[in-house]
Amino acid sequence: MVFYRGLHCPVCRAQLSELNRRLARQRDRPRVRGFPLRAISDDEPAWFSEPGLFLIRSDGTVYYASVNSMPIGRPRLDDVLSAIDYAAKADYPARGEA
Repeated sequence: MVFYRGLHCPVCRAQLSELNRRLARQRDRPRVRGFPLRAISDDEPAWFSEPGLFLIRSDGTVYYASVNSMPIGRPRLDDVLSAIDYAAKADYPARGEA
């Protein structure tokens, strides 16, 4: 699950474009599922969320969370996808589960 500030943010636009390009190739991964992206307008909204990326288990619990207070410093999608592969293969527990 990806939260973004809005399409007015160039960093958000770049991340969402990259995510859209990769989703079709990632559907065979056990924990990656795509959703449509929506925007109300290209203008900056009155309220917006801070950037965040969450991996949600099939039971609805959070496996991984990354929230930023700025549009910079987001996890690279290649790193996230590699981590998903490793976690699925090794049945790697989230912190606090072991």
